[in-house]
Amino acid sequence: MNDQSEGKYIIGNVSFDDKIVGFWGEDSADGRHLPSRFNSEDEAQAAISECVSETEQAYRDGYMTSPCSEDDFKALDSSDPIIADMLLEIFPDLAQEGPGASPEDQPSP
Repeated sequence: MNDQSEGKYIIGNVSFDDKIVGFWGEDSADGRHLPSRFNSEDEAQAAISECVSETEQAYRDGYMTSPCSEDDFKALDSSDPIIADMLLEIFPDLAQEGPGASPEDQPSP
């Protein structure tokens, strides 16, 4: 599991017509389902390469009907407003991840 909740990059699943159809996610220690994050685009790309390599081996071993390819995934910048909106839609737990106001910051009645 990738325990980098502050990483800027995420991995998107890409359809045959180059549309983003999902994101890699994982369950956090507190039970929330959040996107897998990476500190750099290179780190995300390395995770994609590792996944592709594993599926190629599973294909050769007869466990998959077809392997994944590098074209099936894309490293994405999670700060892009369109990507950020998509992430909130797919990972509603992200709304809880943002900084909240502490009781001291609340106005007095």
